[in-house]
Amino acid sequence: MSILKSFRERTGSVYLLILFLATAFGALVYSMLAYQNTEVINNYSYALRKQARLANESLFYLVCEELQRIYDNNTSALQPGNTITIDIPRSQLEALLPDSLHADWDFAKTEIHVGTLSGWTMRYVSSEVPGMESSAFLEQMNSFQTVPIFTKVTLTGTKGTRATSYARSTYAVNAVPLTSYAIFYNQLLESYAGGDFTAAGRVHVNGDFSTSNDASNAVHLYFDRVTASGRHYMDWFHGNTDTKWVAFHTGDFRANGTPRFVGLRNGTFSKNILGDLYTIDRPSTGDRSFGSIQNNSTDSSYQGLVYKSWMDNHISEQDDDWYELAYKNWNGFLKTGAMGVEKVTVPGMDRYEQPSAKPFNPKSTDYWNTAYQMIQPVRESDDASFTSANTAENSKNWTREKNKFAYNAGLVIEVTGSSGNDGYGNVELNPNDPGINVTAYTYERDPQTKAILYNADGTPRKRYVGNPRDLGIVTLEPYAEDINDNTIVTGGLYDNRRQERVHLVKVDVGKIKEVVDNYADLPPTQRFTEDPIGNDLTTGFWNGSVYVQMPYARNNPRLNSGGGPAQDGAQPSVGNYGVYLTNGQELPQQGLTIATNNVVYVAGHYNADGDPTTGNMQVPDDAGEPPAAVAGDAVVLLSANWEPNNSRANSKAKAPTGGTRPAAPTEYSMAIISGNVPTGRSTTTGNSSQSGSIANFLRFLEDWNTSNKWNSSSAGTEAVVRGSIVCMWDSEIAEERWPGHSNVYVRPARLFGYNQLFETSTPPGIPLGGFSGPGYFKEVEAKLWTDELAELN
Repeated sequence: MSILKSFRERTGSVYLLILFLATAFGALVYSMLAYQNTEVINNYSYALRKQARLANESLFYLVCEELQRIYDNNTSALQPGNTITIDIPRSQLEALLPDSLHADWDFAKTEIHVGTLSGWTMRYVSSEVPGMESSAFLEQMNSFQTVPIFTKVTLTGTKGTRATSYARSTYAVNAVPLTSYAIFYNQLLESYAGGDFTAAGRVHVNGDFSTSNDASNAVHLYFDRVTASGRHYMDWFHGNTDTKWVAFHTGDFRANGTPRFVGLRNGTFSKNILGDLYTIDRPSTGDRSFGSIQNNSTDSSYQGLVYKSWMDNHISEQDDDWYELAYKNWNGFLKTGAMGVEKVTVPGMDRYEQPSAKPFNPKSTDYWNTAYQMIQPVRESDDASFTSANTAENSKNWTREKNKFAYNAGLVIEVTGSSGNDGYGNVELNPNDPGINVTAYTYERDPQTKAILYNADGTPRKRYVGNPRDLGIVTLEPYAEDINDNTIVTGGLYDNRRQERVHLVKVDVGKIKEVVDNYADLPPTQRFTEDPIGNDLTTGFWNGSVYVQMPYARNNPRLNSGGGPAQDGAQPSVGNYGVYLTNGQELPQQGLTIATNNVVYVAGHYNADGDPTTGNMQVPDDAGEPPAAVAGDAVVLLSANWEPNNSRANSKAKAPTGGTRPAAPTEYSMAIISGNVPTGRSTTTGNSSQSGSIANFLRFLEDWNTSNKWNSSSAGTEAVVRGSIVCMWDSEIAEERWPGHSNVYVRPARLFGYNQLFETSTPPGIPLGGFSGPGYFKEVEAKLWTDELAELN
């Protein structure tokens, strides 16, 4: 072998070795690059799957927003069994993906399916549920509906990557009747009682809650839990320097125990209510010292207390201190907008605004009293409020329409006036005047949605069911005075708060019960022309809700001249009138709600036996007590001793002697849905300096401070109201200012409590408030999603 050959052979081997090594290294590099590429793709796919889930969750919340908009503005959509189609624009979906992801929606494989709305069920809202700590529904039963939502999102990315997320989620509709609270205010709630006012139960305020000082007397408010969407003020609204007793109870307010209360000022106080003892404790001392703040007080009794009224000048509810003070002193029983409390609104009735300047003129364009429409009559379908070019506004007006008492009433009693004049600027009210007509009818409705049906000319379709006067349900009593002494009232009544002579439309509640509950046993001349009940409470027109419709005023006092609705739709009925409820101790078995677009006078025991040994201010008289409500421009409570034709005009005196007109202890079991005259409103009797506070939301006309009492230790004759106070609007008819009580009434022992019956049974026709989610998102496997969707379909 030559050296050259040997060298060449060795050289070739090296080349082969190098080639082998290069190939191996290339394979390794390729393998590493392929592995890296696979990892990149895997990582990208993982990120894409995560993004698909996030996109699916975002899509779900877009669906929830759309459902909330629909449910909040169209209560007919809340009928169990209804299904809604949701269409989300592509532009909204594309905006959900970050540009850095380099991915697109596969719209052909993105799906939204909204299931059928369930029936209403009752649910208890606990403070232990995350996110519900500041709910206005806290620690109470509320109505609950659910709707299943199926969403599917597919995203496509680079290198053929694809990711799909499946979710089977739930949207919850939470709502409560307005009668779910002891006190519900759709505006500022002022609390100051010159006399005793005892209240028990939950309170919600769509605005500020003000507790202010008055002259004297003892404990006047016992609150279970207060939620206010605005702020809480002590001694601010009237510029006072001390506060009356206001307490939040920490136990069970019942007549069989001694629950404890937490007060707003130093000291303790005990009060006897119908034989039972209740005690207030002072605020807890706490473990904080406020140093210079304490030194600002000259009263040594303030030292060491965490909260005193003068601290409002130093501690804002927007400060962190407010959270600690509120929770430490009242154990979470008082919560405000600073803690996330939101308004509870009836769809369409949510706008209420006063001009900021005081006194304010109700004719101001800044003033909105929208919720007043709740007690107004049904409008025609071609009304301008439904046919404008603004379709969104039309929809809101229809929503408002469907939340009126008149729209939802099973029975409408309508009084139409003559063309004459009664001398006070109103239509004549004379039983013998052929121009006066009283009719009873029910609206024809869609059998599924219960929506009112309309004729071609826009008028609602009515089915007349009899003459209320012939049936003894309604009698008309014009105002009249003694021909020799015009201060002696002989017909109707004189309302000294309104400073008006009042013609009465008397409604015999006992007769309504008779013609409804005993329909089959009555002769044909004494009953409706058709069975109000039907075979199973579904085929008849009776639903427990009655609307008494009075004619509109010729001139709307909210306008500078002429009639028609004001800018907020408020259109009051005639003045100098009142719907007078009598013989109301027993109500129809199903319950009864009577609403009107006028003022209501409730005479005597109502839905109650008048026996102080049965029931109390929260507990019904017996297990068979039906739920009841009264709604109107204003509600006046007259005692069981009221003598309508034995009084003097311009005073609370008895006629003809002029002595006091004594009230008798009286028991009322009903929700009161009404208005008040807010502080600062200009009225026909001068500028209103005070609303009269929550204590004067309940209106009286008699001398209740007599010896005719159930309880000898009571501060006055007892007026026991077992129900719910709902202040939704400002009064437009009985809008005269609160003048104090000196010549209007002598205050009773006002004992008010939330009716336990309302926790499980709501008065007929009461609107629901507070439609809001939340939605609950849940991602599921593809097979489960497919199977459940097939079952849904």
